[in-house]
Amino acid sequence: MNETKIFGCDDIPMHLRFSSIKAELSEHPNEVKAIELARKIGWKSALETVYGSTSIAYSADPKRSKFLDLLPLSKETKALEIGVGLGQHTAAIASRVKWLDTLEVRLVNSIFTKIRCEQSGITNVTYTCGGDDCRLPFVDNSYDAVVLNLVLEWCGSGNPEEPGL
Repeated sequence: MNETKIFGCDDIPMHLRFSSIKAELSEHPNEVKAIELARKIGWKSALETVYGSTSIAYSADPKRSKFLDLLPLSKETKALEIGVGLGQHTAAIASRVKWLDTLEVRLVNSIFTKIRCEQSGITNVTYTCGGDDCRLPFVDNSYDAVVLNLVLEWCGSGNPEEPGL
């Protein structure tokens, strides 16, 4: 069976210039394990099993999304979240907007976030993997708001044409 089907990423568009599905799955074994467990025992239990109990506080505490209260998000907003990580803020953003597109440089994180949102009943989100070349695979002026959390520190070093940035 195709690896993309196994991990449920056949419907996640890939815009990675310096990586591949095979590399993503082989270079991030903890995230792959979390994906497998999330499907069996739920996303929260999977995080705790793979990363420990502190990961729940980091990834699931609603207080961590309080900064969203400062943003002009509404049910008419079409938003983009860049750098979803393991979905720490995705469901909270999606609950405030009409539509949310996501962009994550790690395919495994996109897959986990998709599972997390599906298990939480969130249906107004699309998932895209890309950005390792510092280019956004979206049409200009498509969004009313863009949310980045713990992203910019990864963008300021080196040449975006070089792999690994």
